[in-house]
Amino acid sequence: MNGPYKLLTRGLVTGLCGAAAVAAWFFLLDLLADRPFRTPAALGSALLFGASSPEGIELTFRVVAAYTVVHVLAFAVAGVLFLWIAQQIERSSSLLLLTIPFAIALEAVVVTLLAIRADWVLGGLGVASVLGANLFAVLAMGWYVWRTHPALRHGGGAAPVKPQREGGGVTGRP
Repeated sequence: MNGPYKLLTRGLVTGLCGAAAVAAWFFLLDLLADRPFRTPAALGSALLFGASSPEGIELTFRVVAAYTVVHVLAFAVAGVLFLWIAQQIERSSSLLLLTIPFAIALEAVVVTLLAIRADWVLGGLGVASVLGANLFAVLAMGWYVWRTHPALRHGGGAAPVKPQREGGGVTGRP
């Protein structure tokens, strides 16, 4: 598999891990509040269909599906970016220090855009639940990248190669 194709496919899987984590988090919160699918309906109504208050929420398949498509696409892009950053860290582990301010800035952008476009949704969800969802997304994406990039577990650079014994087999010597 060549470089750009590998980056794209693994990035998409990485993004799907994050999207699934966020969706599961809000689905659980909605179920506990006895309002299944309310969060994607509220976000879809506000961000895609211009609802300006909770009364404008359309809890329909169309709204939930439309928002889900946007959600998955956004995380697909984020996953490719996340994976690209991980590959850069593999090449130079000192770049790891730059990821923390980048993650904080990205979180600030997401919350700010949500606050500007649909502040009433953010108030209903609660900033803590949004931050929690994004934390779960980063953990899910990080777990996938960690599992699929052994060089990260070894501090950057290529993954260590296990030395082989003389002749490729066991020699009988201690």
